[in-house]
Amino acid sequence: MWFWRQADKVNGALAGIEFWTVASDQKISDEERRELIKKMDDDLNDFIEQRRTENKASMSGALPYDKTVDELVTELKRHPAFMTEFDPSQEMSPELEGLQQLKYESDSKYSNADSYKDDGNYNFKKKKYRWAIDNYTKAILEKCNDRELNAILYSNRAAAQYHIGNFRSSFTDCILSRKFKPDHVKAIHRGVLCAIELKRYADATEWCDSGLRKQYERDQRKEAAKARKEKEQQRKLIQTIQDRGIQLAHVKSEISESSDSLIFSSLESHHPSGAKVHLDTNGILRWPMLFVYPEYGQTDLIESFPENTRLSDQIEVMFGAQTEKAPWDKEQKYTPQNIEMYFEEREAGKLHKVDKDSMLQDLLKHKRYVVYGGTPSVIVIVKDSSFGKQFLARYRT
Repeated sequence: MWFWRQADKVNGALAGIEFWTVASDQKISDEERRELIKKMDDDLNDFIEQRRTENKASMSGALPYDKTVDELVTELKRHPAFMTEFDPSQEMSPELEGLQQLKYESDSKYSNADSYKDDGNYNFKKKKYRWAIDNYTKAILEKCNDRELNAILYSNRAAAQYHIGNFRSSFTDCILSRKFKPDHVKAIHRGVLCAIELKRYADATEWCDSGLRKQYERDQRKEAAKARKEKEQQRKLIQTIQDRGIQLAHVKSEISESSDSLIFSSLESHHPSGAKVHLDTNGILRWPMLFVYPEYGQTDLIESFPENTRLSDQIEVMFGAQTEKAPWDKEQKYTPQNIEMYFEEREAGKLHKVDKDSMLQDLLKHKRYVVYGGTPSVIVIVKDSSFGKQFLARYRT
């Protein structure tokens, strides 16, 4: 006998409700199915209406109503639509017998096998191991062609067999599970336990070695897949940056396999925080952004600067009236109004003045701007200060 605890999608009050019933090999006709569903709906409606009437009568004093909540719940569970337990030693009602047909008449072998598997898992959790074995066996007999599901079915049956002391049968099921999936970790682990119980220590050792090899190979595959995924993400990021018209130092105009290490290193920030440029969920590039103050040999790093943010907004955050002054700015001369920003064109030895009201993406698209070390940077000085004049005199601006 096979037990299940989940209704398929049917019409009426049965839809979405959990059941506990017994499988049968008999088929029911469509007309019988419709009559069953209608009868169940009618019975349920009558049951609810009866309780509603009794409740009203009790509240009006016309009828003694002394049933506890637990008694009502117990009575409700006797209705087939709400049953969560079924005693297989008792005769099955026509409603229950028909309900099981609603679950196991699928034309899909996979669907039927998966349903039996769910029944087995439920019984296993209830420690009803013999029932679980029956469920898994029924699922196996469906002979679906899904290798993953078959590996699970044999492995699960092996676990149930192990719990009732059928170590030889359990070991055989572990072998069969691995025929469908050689690296099935649960089957390997259970097989080792069975081999030990059967005193087949050579087999236990071989299965341990095999399991470790399989685990190592699987870990290697996972690492390789992870590396490929990260590489593809980096490649996509590089392409997005280049599509924006942004120049990265040491990156060739054409992306090729041979230049991967060079390309990816161009995105590596050398700051201890490890902040890197990335695309957020809205497709906005967020950069680690460096503000350099040569007068004092100081820097500020913004770890995630959105490309669509104005530079003046960030300056206001760092040097506005509401912000605590930097300890190195003892004269408190770095204010949003006094600050000027430049970027360095290294190859030409020139400085280019930056419009504070521009967005970061405007700066990065400047035909002379190059991003070094994956981190855009600007030089910040105080306008018309003596240091500022001397500093600018060193460059062609």
